[in-house]
Amino acid sequence: MADWARTTAFRLLCELERSNGYPNEVLGRIDTQENLSARDRNFIRELVYGITERKQTLDYMIAQYSGRKLNKIDPRVITVLRMGLYQLHYMDRVPASAAVNESVNLAKQRINPRVAGFVNGVLRASGRNPVVWPQNTVETLCIRYSYPNWLINRWIGEFGENFVKEMLESNDKKPTIYLRCNQLRTTPEELLNRLSEEGVSAEIDNRFGLDCALRVTKMAPLETLPSYHEGLFYIQDIGAMLIGAVLNPKAGERVIDLCAAPGGKTTHIAEMMRDTGEILAFDVSEKKQLRIQENAKRLGIKIIDACIGDGAVTNPSLVEWADRVLVDAPCSGLGIIRRKSDIKYRRTQEDITTLSNLGFSLLENGARYCKKGGTLVYSTCTVEREENEQVIERFLKENDNWQLSDYNGCGYRTLYPHLDDTDGFFICKLKKRS
Repeated sequence: MADWARTTAFRLLCELERSNGYPNEVLGRIDTQENLSARDRNFIRELVYGITERKQTLDYMIAQYSGRKLNKIDPRVITVLRMGLYQLHYMDRVPASAAVNESVNLAKQRINPRVAGFVNGVLRASGRNPVVWPQNTVETLCIRYSYPNWLINRWIGEFGENFVKEMLESNDKKPTIYLRCNQLRTTPEELLNRLSEEGVSAEIDNRFGLDCALRVTKMAPLETLPSYHEGLFYIQDIGAMLIGAVLNPKAGERVIDLCAAPGGKTTHIAEMMRDTGEILAFDVSEKKQLRIQENAKRLGIKIIDACIGDGAVTNPSLVEWADRVLVDAPCSGLGIIRRKSDIKYRRTQEDITTLSNLGFSLLENGARYCKKGGTLVYSTCTVEREENEQVIERFLKENDNWQLSDYNGCGYRTLYPHLDDTDGFFICKLKKRS
């Protein structure tokens, strides 16, 4: 009989196919299943996230090794084959015999004994014969790394073939985990010692001139640690930490964070202000407002006023109220594919245009809230120039009372996973003329 972990993964993957839902939503349920060990849960997570990330590659392999078109195969059988192929080709710890035999058992138990031979044949063929990739460069990149054709074509046009290949390879790897030390409660050195006592190895990473970043080198379940619950650190990519550092808020100032949930950048701003001054943190729903409040409470921060509000709609009482404004705009998220792999399947070219227009609207509104001589930082977690540089160019063309600041020699910077070991971010610093 197929084991519980694989059976659970099969059930969740089938549900995702039917609903077109999000992996993290269905995976939240496995924490309450008493028949699953911690090892089982990690195995299930790796299967669900990994198969979601590499679906296009796995389906190409199924078609090649089966000799059939996918629309001629039962979707449940496709799910079993994806599971088997993923274990065979991407999970070194799983013996090939277990990957094949357990997939065959799963097909027998959960679908129909008659499909077991087909599953067995496809998986064994994949073990004997290497994959034959397409000859076309774009098609090869799309299939090997599981990306839609339009996105690979777009990126090659913007960045060039070699750059794109290196970025795809980087997105294929597990991202480095970074922690932001809460310097309201501890120091990086003290936090390192505390983490070591709790079974986590880390090192200080002062790239970008940051004094709060720790790179994790040996993991443990971070959100279960006493130091986490005591608010000694926040789990945050080092690129996201740089955004707060570029804003560079000072104690006693007034700051607006226009798209603040879940509060990572907002709480960093408060820490840099030594929890002295005023921060208005806006987002569009009560649920997001609560996320900001929860994070601020855990970190012991009191100056954040979490507000419900549409950042693109002007509040007249806040015009020229703030010394500094952060517009961390909603975007395509194409800089964080290594953390949220399903984004690449969900986005369209039309989304990028829509989101760039939204970013522009948020930027214009954030600019209204800034005092003369004040600072505004516009950031996204995408590498798309249409959502980044082009938004800034349009804004400066239509607002002659603003100028690029002296940041990075040109006023902005894009971080790339393969160049900076961060998520993909765009950060632009603007100054309002006095």
